[in-house]
Amino acid sequence: MLYDRPYMRQTTGFRRDLPMYGWILIVNIAVFLIQNILQLFFRVNGLLDVPGGPYGGILPNWFALTESNLADFKIWTLLSYSLFHGSMFHLLGNGIVIFFIGRMLEAKIGAASLLKLYLFAVVGGGIAWAAVNWTGPGGLVIGASAGALGLLIYFCLRSPNEPITLLLFFVFPVTVLPKWIGWGILGLEVFGLVFSEIGSSRELFSSSDNLRIAHSAHLGGMAAAFIYFRYESWFRRLSLPRIRLGGGKKGQTARPRFRVNVSDGGAPKKSGGKSARRGSNLREEVDRILDKINSSGFGSLTDEEKDTLNRAKELLGK
Repeated sequence: MLYDRPYMRQTTGFRRDLPMYGWILIVNIAVFLIQNILQLFFRVNGLLDVPGGPYGGILPNWFALTESNLADFKIWTLLSYSLFHGSMFHLLGNGIVIFFIGRMLEAKIGAASLLKLYLFAVVGGGIAWAAVNWTGPGGLVIGASAGALGLLIYFCLRSPNEPITLLLFFVFPVTVLPKWIGWGILGLEVFGLVFSEIGSSRELFSSSDNLRIAHSAHLGGMAAAFIYFRYESWFRRLSLPRIRLGGGKKGQTARPRFRVNVSDGGAPKKSGGKSARRGSNLREEVDRILDKINSSGFGSLTDEEKDTLNRAKELLGK
């Protein structure tokens, strides 16, 4: 008997139940609920769009992206600003992009690469906003738009001629090439940057009576996505801290989600024999490849690694 269980055996664990883009959405939704609870029941500035609402408070002073926060070396605000949203529609717009684009990208590049791309786009958006508005009238930036647009632009760069169907006004289906979506968004953001954030138009941008959109942060997230796409091999080698969501003893390393057992049949193996060594080497190689799929997606495999998986499937099918 070649294998005692199905080919790819999934280990029990909480973190496998939800894809990475799902975790990103859940965190953003949870923070939005906390914002509302703090503002409605505890009179805390929840960073929500309220006419004449207060500017200061624990959330703006410690988690929003502002010139004063960066001047006080609150570097974490380059990430934390993306967790907060000003309204339900603000969250809904970003959430739709993260959900539909994130699910397509995660199938192509894997959960770990998706998270690295998202975080890099968020930080890139924060840095770009600070560079454009450092000497301006000030302001406050929140929202995951830089990360969401980073995912979208990366998808447009990776699959520029792969037709996708969108629902125009959530009603009319429209099929379009991603590259035209990317160019269209780039043009709109550059136009918004020039006429709302740069030069004499800053007074209009800083007015509390007008809707403020951080086009510079959007462009920063898009630029970060381009850099990630251009140097993707380097980013794939970059490791993120691992967080264990399941049980296990302290210091115990997490097991890969998939494992395969490959042998040369029911016959006993001699110690040191070529057959035993061949089966052991193939099993170790397949385990390594499956680990790579778990972390970086199937698209990261080389042709040689794909051939190794095919050979393993043929052995298991005998």
